[in-house]
Amino acid sequence: MKGRNNRISISDRHSYIYSFRKQGVYLLKPQDTIIRYMSFPKMKRKELEEAIVTEYLSYAAIAGGTPDINWEIIDETNDYVRVLAIGIKKEHLNEIYTEVKKESGVKLFAAVVLVGVVAELVKDLSEEKDFGVVFVGDNQSDLIFYKNGKPIYGRNINIGHRDMITDVGFSERDITDFLSNIDEAIIRNFPNPVKVFVASITRDDPTIIEALRRYSSYEIESFSSLMSIAAEDTHEAVLRAAWNLGVSGHPMYVFVPELYKEEQRVARRVFYTTIVLIATILFGLGSINLTYQNLLALKLEQETKQRQLMILNEEISKLLPYEEEYNRLLKQREALGKLAFIENNPHRYWQYYVELGRLIFGNRGTLISINGTSSMLQVTVKFYQEEDMLRALSAFKSSNLFQRVIVYSTSKTADKKTNVFLLNIGVSLK
Repeated sequence: MKGRNNRISISDRHSYIYSFRKQGVYLLKPQDTIIRYMSFPKMKRKELEEAIVTEYLSYAAIAGGTPDINWEIIDETNDYVRVLAIGIKKEHLNEIYTEVKKESGVKLFAAVVLVGVVAELVKDLSEEKDFGVVFVGDNQSDLIFYKNGKPIYGRNINIGHRDMITDVGFSERDITDFLSNIDEAIIRNFPNPVKVFVASITRDDPTIIEALRRYSSYEIESFSSLMSIAAEDTHEAVLRAAWNLGVSGHPMYVFVPELYKEEQRVARRVFYTTIVLIATILFGLGSINLTYQNLLALKLEQETKQRQLMILNEEISKLLPYEEEYNRLLKQREALGKLAFIENNPHRYWQYYVELGRLIFGNRGTLISINGTSSMLQVTVKFYQEEDMLRALSAFKSSNLFQRVIVYSTSKTADKKTNVFLLNIGVSLK
């Protein structure tokens, strides 16, 4: 870690930054985030996501802004789901990003919740599996409790250092109110009292610890005392831990500014364009398509490809009521996949397969063949009833996925002494 410009003091507002080669993480203090513990009836994942956003907004009321919410299921049964959510206003995060970049030249690739950093350090450095962490800010504090080494409860406490520790001493009322929030968390989640670590890195820890211990009935530990075992500089240790957490991308405690994401997207586009131009100069115009497709294949990560295949299979499974036609579709899928434009762009064309299957099999048709280019597919389908063919043709023409439909031919023939109606059409993809 030597040689890093570790801590950058830009202003009182933006002094919690850890940087390396103009890349940095920003530590979100208690007033920056809202922590919410929520409980819902058992529901599907998509419905749960919508419920979390609705419930969070009704509680948090992030004034006129768009929240960026990270959440984690901490308890789940057949009847209910309990969630711990942490959020920040996207606009506020982008403001921090812009100001830090302007004043210091540092690009923030992540913003990390301070109480989460402290909690992870407590978990790593102590032998405690069940414990609480409170990070005391100026006017607000954050509380997180862990059980069996995992976060299970959290909230904000609207009391901070300035409320509890005054110029003339302790504020008994604010300290007891502060401790009542911790009492509630312990009673709610543990059969017996657990150790609570208190961190206040910008203030005098012993003063806060002394005040809290005077009025509490359980064990209050100084986070600084714990850190003294592992590092001489408590603040430096927290900053380094925040960097590591930001790099690893912990889903609960780490937020990425939208402006940073956009800069990364632009940088990738510039990179890909540059590579294509270099390939063109070296190998000629014929290399452009091949080079672009290879880069596209590299860009699609394995997880994304698996998700695309999962979505395709889920949509195909909806055709199960048409069992005979469904089996025929599965036989066609291997042939479909051999088309070059389908192999290169599966994420674009899967919706057309689903629409084709719905229009063909939903009107009692059987797929005979399919070929074409990336902009026009030629499809041949047979029907045993003329009205089924006409109904399918009408459905093709009214589908909003196709730009236009060309009827090459309609014909009538015989198949095992049964009349067969063939529909040969071209569909232009949008």
